[in-house]
Amino acid sequence: MAKSGPRVILTQMFKLKRKALQYVIAFGIGSLLCLQTNGQATPDEILRIDTNLVNLFFTALDRDNRPISNLTRADLQVLEDGKAQEILLFQSETNRPLNLAILVDISGSQKTTLELEKSNISAFVDSVLQSHSDKVALISFAADPFLEQTLTSDLSESHQALERLKTIRGAIGYQGSGTIIPVGTKPAVGFLSYTSAIWDAIVESCRNVLKPASVDARRIIIIVTDGEDTSSRSSLQDAIEAALESDVMVYTIGVGDSSLASGVNRKTLERLSFETGGRFFSPKRSEDLSESFKKIAAELRSQYLVTYVPRNEFNGGVSYRRIRLSLNKAKQVENLRLVYRSGYYFKGQ
Repeated sequence: MAKSGPRVILTQMFKLKRKALQYVIAFGIGSLLCLQTNGQATPDEILRIDTNLVNLFFTALDRDNRPISNLTRADLQVLEDGKAQEILLFQSETNRPLNLAILVDISGSQKTTLELEKSNISAFVDSVLQSHSDKVALISFAADPFLEQTLTSDLSESHQALERLKTIRGAIGYQGSGTIIPVGTKPAVGFLSYTSAIWDAIVESCRNVLKPASVDARRIIIIVTDGEDTSSRSSLQDAIEAALESDVMVYTIGVGDSSLASGVNRKTLERLSFETGGRFFSPKRSEDLSESFKKIAAELRSQYLVTYVPRNEFNGGVSYRRIRLSLNKAKQVENLRLVYRSGYYFKGQ
């Protein structure tokens, strides 16, 4: 996996014992931090280590769900499958590049809210993209996901793509100008006057839109939908697994039309966000939608990063490993809440 900093490639020419390997990694990261302090590193340089580093981005929230930025490495403990891990790298308010995929439901359930969603997404993109290394992509979906705009740092391109979005009204069919993202040979099926393949849109965005992006970037999906999937070939679990495999955090904003469906499927959207380290927002009024995007922007600029090498034994194959991030006793009294992904898929060397 890659880290920002000087370009150093450590290739294993022979098998190293775990302790020796950790020493090499710690030395490499220490050298990296020294170079960054001395101002010699450039943003596009990479520290590449031929082993399994786990990057865990997280947000710390106070009692009022406001991000806080005063935690230190000593305040934290990381457990993987119940075993304590050594934190090798800690960053507060990390400035790692953002690669955002904004997924917009254009099915009939959004016909009364899409224009409001578009204006808020536009303002959000303007506020959160702060450098050329930050990029945003736009994906619309109804029966199928459509790539409206590939990852770009050009604000005008993202705004133009957003402006072209229209809901599907009356009959099943796509009215936009995006390029279909192939899901598979099985056709989508829907009901009522709309069809919505939410899980397909997330799976394909993780694998085909965000995964090719820089390994050094934070990969984020923000999806605006009612959470009522009617036609995906993938399942909710497939969407969660695709996000975890691609290191993607999913923020969900529940917006729907109760005259067409059952409103917002809160339970489903909450699970999707919780498992992947994002958050669920449920705006009730137009001003609440704007506030949801503002909160997400604030969190993305207040994220922490911890990095560690798993101490757990590797038994071969791919295994799911559960992560628990907690505060020490001194910090627990502040009733802070840590938001992070629930685990990851370990693939070994």
